[in-house]
Amino acid sequence: MTWIVLLVLFAAILTFARLIRMRHRREAIETRRAFERMTDETTTKEVAMPRKPKFEVYRARDGWRWRLRSINGRVIATGEAHGRKRDAERAVHAVRTTAPLAEVAEA
Repeated sequence: MTWIVLLVLFAAILTFARLIRMRHRREAIETRRAFERMTDETTTKEVAMPRKPKFEVYRARDGWRWRLRSINGRVIATGEAHGRKRDAERAVHAVRTTAPLAEVAEA
């Protein structure tokens, strides 16, 4: 009788161990899939982001303006309103040529 009890107990332990392994395997698969989805989204966002800073000339309510966007897409500088698009483009050119020579000074 004790052998039968031990055999049933051993079978129950093996079954429980299999269930635990299956659960861990499922969790590992779900984690891997979630990680793959996350890296796919990150890769898509990285491809969509500009690779270098860029100037944008755009039409505003008060005229033509320019802005400088950083590599993460945020605006880091803007210019005043100009009556013509060409004037805003000239302002961008002026900033591009003089900024490398500029020094930082307190106002």
